[in-house]
Amino acid sequence: GAPVSAKLRLFVTDGGTSGGNWFAPTASWTETLINWNNAPALTGSPFSTVGAVPMNQWVEIDVTAKVTGNGTYTFAATNPTTDMVTFASRESANPPQLVMSH
Repeated sequence: GAPVSAKLRLFVTDGGTSGGNWFAPTASWTETLINWNNAPALTGSPFSTVGAVPMNQWVEIDVTAKVTGNGTYTFAATNPTTDMVTFASRESANPPQLVMSH
């Protein structure tokens, strides 16, 4: 079933004034095949908007409304400012985490 809470935790490696507008694209994709040219379209309204994020801190994006049960989920963000923010990748010492409670 659906979790009581689901949070995507990301480690900020370069902070900024906006942690992004977050979307849940409906198109599926494979990590090894995605690139800038074939990335899923981010249309409609974001399900979450994150304010300023400091460098070397964890930020949590509430994805509870988008995680409805077992499965694979896609999340993507756009930055509404020119102040780029970067997050640690799965290969880093602080990989992304999905923290759920039932």
